[in-house]
Amino acid sequence: MHKTITCLIIICFAASILTIPASRAIVTESASIVSAGTIVSNNIPSGLTLKFQTGFESATASGTTLNGIGVSNYIDTSGSGTAGIWMETGTQVTPHTGTKALGMQAGSGSYRCELDLYQNALGLSNQFFIDEWLYLPSNFTVTHSSQGEYYIIFQFEGTYTSGCFPIYSLMIGARNTDGTFPLMFGGRDYTGTPIDTAQYTGNGGTTYNFIQMLYSHFNLPLGQWFHFQWYETVSTSGLVQAWINGIQIVNVSNINTTTQGTQWYINTDIYFNSDDMTMHELWIDDLSIYG
Repeated sequence: MHKTITCLIIICFAASILTIPASRAIVTESASIVSAGTIVSNNIPSGLTLKFQTGFESATASGTTLNGIGVSNYIDTSGSGTAGIWMETGTQVTPHTGTKALGMQAGSGSYRCELDLYQNALGLSNQFFIDEWLYLPSNFTVTHSSQGEYYIIFQFEGTYTSGCFPIYSLMIGARNTDGTFPLMFGGRDYTGTPIDTAQYTGNGGTTYNFIQMLYSHFNLPLGQWFHFQWYETVSTSGLVQAWINGIQIVNVSNINTTTQGTQWYINTDIYFNSDDMTMHELWIDDLSIYG
């Protein structure tokens, strides 16, 4: 399914800091990272079964087309610059396992490259669990710009008749002076309404409207494969949880994750402010989806 509207969940505004409900208070602590080799399989909720799995070993890629993974998908890009995918066989990054991984890039005028997977194609109902391995290069950065600084790495989105909601995203802020990164959880419900509000002022001085600051200083693994997991229930009182190398980075409950459309979809992606001309790259391997 082709998306025709580019969605941006960040709103820049000038206002005083709003009161955050205690259930979603800002977390400002730092997080250490456990070994990149750690696999946390016990996060998978009981009652879910494996619906889809790929190590990209049979996949082929050309530009923005991905074939051979056994389920319909869409590679979605934006902008007029360079964006696309390729099968990584070890030229830049050694695959996590096997001989192939999926490489993605966007930059120089393009600001988005997404691997979209759809609810109906995956046979999912009202809850799902994503388990995958991701790789960000050692020189990964989030660039200051007139639009601020943000980098989205994973999203849940609803199909739509107008707009692109609901939309819930894991977002990385500009790098701190100590080498760590802010992690944020941003989103809106199916009406386009932000779920709660908290303000975050980036290193470039721009203030954004988010649901929740997750960590102000997170030791994001760079130049190595890291384990990423996302669990969500789709309901008027939905739950979203996520982990990086076993550290729980998201735990947001009682949000409306339902959609007005016929199905929802998920995407692992590169998505950043459109005036950032930096070439960004991301690799994916060993993707499993439970439902």
